[in-house]
Amino acid sequence: MTVLDAAAVVVPTVFRADPRLAGLAALVPVPPAPDGPPRFVMGAHASPAEMVRRYGPTEVGHADAQPREATLPGRFLLMSYPVANALFAAFIAARAAEGRPYVTTAEQVGAAWALQEGGWRNVPGACWKHVRGAGHHAVALGSVPVTCVSWHDAVAFTDWLTEAERRAGTLPEGLVYRLPAEAEWEFACRAGSPGAFWWGDELDDEHAIHRCGRQPDRPGPAPAESPLCPGFGRCNRWGLSDMLGNVWEWCADAYPRGDPRRRVLRGGSWGSSAAPARLLCCFRGHMPPDERGDRNGFRVALGAPLAEGGLP
Repeated sequence: MTVLDAAAVVVPTVFRADPRLAGLAALVPVPPAPDGPPRFVMGAHASPAEMVRRYGPTEVGHADAQPREATLPGRFLLMSYPVANALFAAFIAARAAEGRPYVTTAEQVGAAWALQEGGWRNVPGACWKHVRGAGHHAVALGSVPVTCVSWHDAVAFTDWLTEAERRAGTLPEGLVYRLPAEAEWEFACRAGSPGAFWWGDELDDEHAIHRCGRQPDRPGPAPAESPLCPGFGRCNRWGLSDMLGNVWEWCADAYPRGDPRRRVLRGGSWGSSAAPARLLCCFRGHMPPDERGDRNGFRVALGAPLAEGGLP
């Protein structure tokens, strides 16, 4: 039996010594597809016109989320909660201690998109440590999802985690820590539900974390309330918390497939003003891989390596 078949929570070795980090870093097993090969139907389960009528328009009117059969690469685990500031800070500190400090995209560019009075602006000095600019310090709670991170930053984190676990001798052969494929993300988000959202077909502010009106009602993402607590409002039945409405989550895939100039994001965010359409399980966000803003974060998967750009 492999770690992927054991139906047990996995905590990376590098985070186990600190109970706070261990709780935030835990990965839970995602059950296999129910019938035969690991395939399932992803996308909207209604016509584009019906989706617009029910949930509002999107940039392409839901045309890019048509039902399609997807193949999962195999069993995988997924972090119960988006990567938190405390975990990202541990990554930054470890890279510095190794003599190869990591500088995020926002820090290299010298700015990131952040909410200020009147809207989102490209704020000088904004980065994961200073999400509102140079004069604004990192959020006090380390359990808040890290933001202002690009797709490149997310990949750097997962690459470091893979290297660290290999050095520790605790990473099973043939597995890596990585971003989830888009199909993996949607399969895990739905948790077996055929609904538009993982809890059903109607937008539910409790499950989605934030009130989803025309404007966001909070200044930033919400901290973890209770990692690994299946049954509370923000957690689907597979133990995955905050899949919709906290931060946009980078996926491995290119958008469109094969074009690395844009990468897929899923899940909507605390700042999604076009809800409920952006909080649908099937909604496909996409941005350049160097985009960095205070709504974008990521979640880590443990599984077999993916082909470049996501699934073949």
